[in-house]
Amino acid sequence: MDNNILIDNMVRSDILNLVYKIKKCHSKSMYNKLLTELIQLYNLANTLQLDNILDVDNYTFKYFPFKEKQIEKKQKNFYIENHEFNSELVDNYNGLIKSSMDNDFRYDILRMNYKESQNLVAEFLEKLDKNIFNIFKECVTNNRFIYLENNETDIMNAGLTFAGNYFKPYVLIEDYDSIFTAVTSVHETGHIYDFSNSIPNKYNYVEEVYSHFLELVFCDYLSNDKINIKNIKYSFVEDLEENIKELESLLQENIVSNLDFRQNYTRIYSIIEYTYGMILALEFYDIYLQDKELGMYNINDFSKTKNDFNNPFDVMKKYGMDKEEMLEGKVLEKFIKRI
Repeated sequence: MDNNILIDNMVRSDILNLVYKIKKCHSKSMYNKLLTELIQLYNLANTLQLDNILDVDNYTFKYFPFKEKQIEKKQKNFYIENHEFNSELVDNYNGLIKSSMDNDFRYDILRMNYKESQNLVAEFLEKLDKNIFNIFKECVTNNRFIYLENNETDIMNAGLTFAGNYFKPYVLIEDYDSIFTAVTSVHETGHIYDFSNSIPNKYNYVEEVYSHFLELVFCDYLSNDKINIKNIKYSFVEDLEENIKELESLLQENIVSNLDFRQNYTRIYSIIEYTYGMILALEFYDIYLQDKELGMYNINDFSKTKNDFNNPFDVMKKYGMDKEEMLEGKVLEKFIKRI
């Protein structure tokens, strides 16, 4: 059977199974979970441009708006209460990156096809953690790791993971025909493993921590294999810089009213999620470099308990990270010097 037809059939089957579960569901909390996952699959179907998929809008959202208002309130409180802290963080990180990065650096990108990337990722994960490796292997074997040509769809941005409790994960990867396809594959595998431990409840900003941490550890593996990793680490810092600039722009808009916050909710969540996700990943990675066993224990413990944290500062407190040093960018500074 053609691979595209196989994927098409799998997605349709998962959607129909979730629709059946929703129709039989009588629990408000279970309904919310099932509906959230159905929306994920519907977005996946749209991304893959599958035809004749059932329209999610046909299903009632009678419980969902209440849940979103609860989430908005928690995230608005964190965003507004830490406005001054975030402003200082933006100033510190912008200054640090500007003064530390090599402006004349030019990328020397290692070329490889997606099969080579897949094999490299498998070798890395098998040595790092058997559980993560087995999850990756199962996804690849069952055609749930889907590689798309670069710019094949407007919705894609490097990689997307669709995962839940009631369907097996799907991963879409833009194939850059380079080492960055492998890096993105590692990142998305981090999401799969992280979600397998506990599905994020959207009450915090920690969904991007594990996946970015795994990227950084992958860099170490590549360096041991004599692959030039300077371009990958520079790319990480550049991505962080871009998110810092987005946060700066957000803060300058001074969004404080309930209406403004609600209208910008998705954007605010995404910017803070990625900014703090990358910063916390660096903090966990710094501990890993000092003690690999402790580092892996901490990040895996975090993955299992991430829904217990209301904000990134709770994470730092539990794992002995210094909030003031994070504000000053001490760990980022060490990371850049190692490049």
